Amino acid sequence: MKVALINPVFSVSHGGRERFSVNFARALCADGHETHIFAQRMEDLPEEAVTHPVPGFSGPGWWRFLGFQRTVRRALFACGPFDVVYGLTRFFPLDIFRLGDGVHRLALERHYPAWWRRFPALLANPFHLINLALERRLFAEDGCRFVVANSAMIRDYVVQRMGVRPERTAVVYNGVDHTCFGPEKAMPLREETRGSLGLRDGDIALLCVANDWRRKGVNTLMETLPSLPEMVHAVVVGRGNPARFMKRAGELGVAERLHFLPPAREVLRYYAAADVLVLPTSYDPFANVCLEAMACALPVITSSSNGAAELLRDGVNGWVQRRADDAEELAGILRAFLALSREERARMGVCAYETSLNYTLERNLREMLELMRTVARERKERASC
Repeated sequence: MKVALINPVFSVSHGGRERFSVNFARALCADGHETHIFAQRMEDLPEEAVTHPVPGFSGPGWWRFLGFQRTVRRALFACGPFDVVYGLTRFFPLDIFRLGDGVHRLALERHYPAWWRRFPALLANPFHLINLALERRLFAEDGCRFVVANSAMIRDYVVQRMGVRPERTAVVYNGVDHTCFGPEKAMPLREETRGSLGLRDGDIALLCVANDWRRKGVNTLMETLPSLPEMVHAVVVGRGNPARFMKRAGELGVAERLHFLPPAREVLRYYAAADVLVLPTSYDPFANVCLEAMACALPVITSSSNGAAELLRDGVNGWVQRRADDAEELAGILRAFLALSREERARMGVCAYETSLNYTLERNLREMLELMRTVARERKERASC
């Protein structure tokens, strides 16, 4: 197949969606498909991929976003036709739209539960209005032929709230690359990495790998530390400004137990150093870091607002926090984890690893390719009529 992949950024070090974009492009190329990449920033891509750099644009974010849309639309027309046009970002028209970032409308509802708070935010930031308009266009019958969600939570929302017919949707869970993430790869890095963080042998490291720290629940995680033993440390890896969080940590008396680290291309070493991944996010369609951590035999604690929670069983391979912003609930879960013996924590990690084996890149590619072939076949059938 001749496939077009659209996303502003392809990079393994940028974020979950961007890392998935690279992995998916690699998988398509390895499977022998002619893969065209339309992006502004392209890193870590296979040599076989045909790249179409999209120039950057000056001006506010919403204007740059619209500029990307216009330029890619022209480039697609010039380079086509394609068997499948696959969007990893909001763009139309598409054959398949992967809702890796979820639904903007749902994100706004989670961020501003009260409509009277949401309305001023819409007026203040044109980016919100543009995304909402694009979603309405995308979810229309002629905007996108098939919508792929990476969790049942997101699929149910677009069916129930956005009016997308169920037969136009599918759930394809993310996959993890077990050649990059695994306990046998993580364990040799554990002692050195913990030493670089100043962690002692008996310390417990709560790892949070995230950008957008406010949404991902770093505040909630930090608020649990005063009620937990002093051996418990929180390690936050990602993009953000630690200053205001450290100020609050100082007020809580836990500044020495809170460690902020910049984004890392080799995040494996932090999975190795940790004892559990904690992600009390207020909204996440499916956080890839959860699956990566599980592949490294780390139990996962995350909120029910994260699609990855669908893979968890309380007390078996992790826990699901029912209210994302409830620090008391999270502290209770963490105390239950701390009450386990080292052997019991290890067994929980093994269960997490075994769960991850059901969610591989190969399975993700197989399910996605099956869908892409169906879409390509339907396109040809319509063209021949």
